[in-house]
Amino acid sequence: MATALLILHGLVAVALLGAITHQMLGAWAPSSPRPRSFFGRFRAVQPAGYANAIVGLYVGTSLLGAVIYLYFKVDIQPDLERDRHWHALGFLISRRISLRSAWACCRPIG
Repeated sequence: MATALLILHGLVAVALLGAITHQMLGAWAPSSPRPRSFFGRFRAVQPAGYANAIVGLYVGTSLLGAVIYLYFKVDIQPDLERDRHWHALGFLISRRISLRSAWACCRPIG
């Protein structure tokens, strides 16, 4: 089950990356009145239309990541620490960096 959740988490994360990229390109290069090329038709979609999809994908990715993280902490990390596979625990370093950067961005100013 954990493998299926991990694969689903990866697919949802890729969809989130695609939605953010499409929204960014749509906002960066607005469409012309009559799109003629593939890129022109791609830009014809309004960037605001991606907002709900991005929020839903972000929440889904976060929830799946939380479930997978619990599985990792309970079932996998103790075995890695016992067998001294410290190089495989780089995930924890990246988690700590991302949590600190999120805290720094979201804390109240003043």
